[in-house]
Amino acid sequence: MAAKRKRNPLARGYSRATVSANIARLRREGMPAERAAAAALRSARQAWRARHKTGPFPAHLRPVRANPKRRRRPSSAAPALRAGYSSQVVRANVATLRRAGDSLEAATLRALRRARRDFRKRSRAAFPPHLALPGAERQRAFRAELGRAARLYRGFHRREPSGVARAQVDKPQAAMRLGRLEGVIYRSDHGPTYLHKFKGSARPLLVASADGSRLYVVGGRYRMTSRGIVDRS
Repeated sequence: MAAKRKRNPLARGYSRATVSANIARLRREGMPAERAAAAALRSARQAWRARHKTGPFPAHLRPVRANPKRRRRPSSAAPALRAGYSSQVVRANVATLRRAGDSLEAATLRALRRARRDFRKRSRAAFPPHLALPGAERQRAFRAELGRAARLYRGFHRREPSGVARAQVDKPQAAMRLGRLEGVIYRSDHGPTYLHKFKGSARPLLVASADGSRLYVVGGRYRMTSRGIVDRS
C-alpha cells in the first residue's frame, strides 16, 4: 500500500496576503479551488484565534459555506483576461486580477499561467524570460553563479569541490573605516599559504561593522584567479 504524501505546512498568519499565498500554493500542488480556499481559511482562522481568544473573525476570514449543490460563480467574480503572451499582456492581466481582489503573488501566477498556455499553443520553444514562473529566474542565476564558483575552485585548488555550503553574509548599513589594506595572508584549505601585497589603486579599504565584531574588504582593483589574488592593472 503506497504511503500518502504529506503536504508541507502552510504559512502561518491571517492577513489577506497570507491567505491568498496559501491558496495559490495549494492550487499549484493540484488541490481544487474550493478545497484550497477552505484549507487556507481554516489555517488563518486558527492563527487568528491563537492571537485573539474572543471576538468575531475579520470579514476576510469568514467561513466557506458548505453547499452540496455547486453553483456557478457569477461572471463578475472571474474577470476576463486578455489573450496573448507579451509582457504588456501579462502586466495588463495582473492589473485586472489585482483590481478583482487577488494578491500580487496570486495575480502574477494566474497571469503567467494564462500567458504560458497561449505561448504553448503557438510554439514548443523555451519560454521567454518574461514568462518565467516566480523563483525560476533566481534559480537559474544561482546555478550559473554556482558553476562559476566551482570552476574557480577547481582552478585554484586543483581538485573538485566536495560540496556546497550555504552562508549568510550580512551587509552593514554603517561601518567604520580602518584604512587601506596593504596585504593579506591566506591559507588554502589544502595546505599552501599565500601572501599578497596590494599596490597603488589596487589596495582595498578595510572597514569594521558598527559594533566592531566583523571586518569587510571594500573596493580595490584585484581579482581571484587560479594563481590566487592578483592586482588588476
